[in-house]
Amino acid sequence: MKEVSGGWITTLLILAFLRASITVATGLYAVLGGAVEVGTLQVGMWVFLDAGLLAILGVGALKRRLWAGYGLVVFAALDVAVKAASGAYGGALGGSLWLVLFAMGTIHLFRAQRFDSAIRLDLPFIFRWAGVLIFIAFLAGFFQTFNPSFLEKILGAPRSPGRVWATTIVGYALMFASQTVAAVRKEDWTLEHVLCAAFVASLVGAVLDLVFGGSATQAVGGSVWLFILTFIAWGAAKGLKIQRRAASG
Repeated sequence: MKEVSGGWITTLLILAFLRASITVATGLYAVLGGAVEVGTLQVGMWVFLDAGLLAILGVGALKRRLWAGYGLVVFAALDVAVKAASGAYGGALGGSLWLVLFAMGTIHLFRAQRFDSAIRLDLPFIFRWAGVLIFIAFLAGFFQTFNPSFLEKILGAPRSPGRVWATTIVGYALMFASQTVAAVRKEDWTLEHVLCAAFVASLVGAVLDLVFGGSATQAVGGSVWLFILTFIAWGAAKGLKIQRRAASG
């Protein structure tokens, strides 16, 4: 049995609340008129969403929930990716330190769970559901530009704000449904599998966006919402499983 450091787990939750506090302070400064830029991105109200997510993850870490550790690692990794994509390489380097610290704390949090067996990933399952996510993203992009007359009457002109918003919302709703179904069907290491599926889909999607002339920042931004929906879908699937067991027992 590998050694578990309670100090690292405590550090994990402290760092989560510290990062949330820094994010709130940055957001308040920006809202009050200070110019805060991260590469090509202008800091705005969206940082308060980051702070809220960090606070939730910090509470989860306080209760020694493994999903909180995973969430902090994903948050830090996406933060590094967004900063690198926007040209803020110094910020990405600093964000890498947060990523390493969150990863170290999560490793000890994982060990503290005292699982009976080592983690085993079902690669066909991961790639199958990642393929579903990629297909949904393709459909969302396709219907932003596909222009039969009936579709233009319903959604507006190709790439118009209304059509982009409609297809994006429907696309994310379908991704949420897909991840929920995947999580319901997977009994062992459920969260790990749906997170891996989201990672594979995000990586492939980002590469395809860049190949076809999209922006790196936009590609990473789509991944942020996919991971948020993945955690919510896993929680919803967990609740459905509990209800199913209660009904059958």
